Amino acid sequence: MKIKLVKPDGEQILIEADFWEFSQGKYENEDIVLVFYKNEEEKEEEEVNPSKSGILPMGGSSFEEDLEKVISKDKLEGFRKDSGVLFENDKTKLNTELGIRAKVLETPLYNLNEVDVMNKALDNLVKQEKELGVLLKQINKPIIILKDNDNFILKETVGFEKK
Repeated sequence: MKIKLVKPDGEQILIEADFWEFSQGKYENEDIVLVFYKNEEEKEEEEVNPSKSGILPMGGSSFEEDLEKVISKDKLEGFRKDSGVLFENDKTKLNTELGIRAKVLETPLYNLNEVDVMNKALDNLVKQEKELGVLLKQINKPIIILKDNDNFILKETVGFEKK
C-alpha cells in the first residue's frame, strides 16, 4: 500500500507499507497516531491478533475493535441521550427476578470511504437500541468489525427485562 502525507506547507511524504496500526492514547503528545510497517521490518514472525493489538493486516483480513477506542465514550453517550435511549446505571437497575433477555444488535455494512460514515453507523445502532423501548443493560460493548479493507459493521449485545 502507498500512503501520501501532505503537510500544511505542501511538503509531501510517500510511505510504502504492508500494514498499519491505529494508536490512540499510546503517545504522550498526540491524540491519534497512525503507524505504518513493512513486513521486512518485523523482528520475528508471530501471529498477530488484530483485535488485541490494533494492527490491521492488509489483504482482506477482518478484525474487531472496541468502538470507544475509535470514538469517545462521551460521543456514544451523547447519541444515546439525544435519542432517549436509557441504559441502567447506579440509580436504575433491571429487575433480575423477572429474568434478563439478551439481544444482539448489528448495523448494515458501511463503507469506510463514505462521508461522515461513523456517525451514520452510530445513528443506526442507537436507533436499534431505541426501538427496543426499554431500560437496557450493556452485555457486550459496541465493537467495530472490519469485514474487509473498506467495509465494516457495528455490533453489540444488550439485555433487558423479560416481559
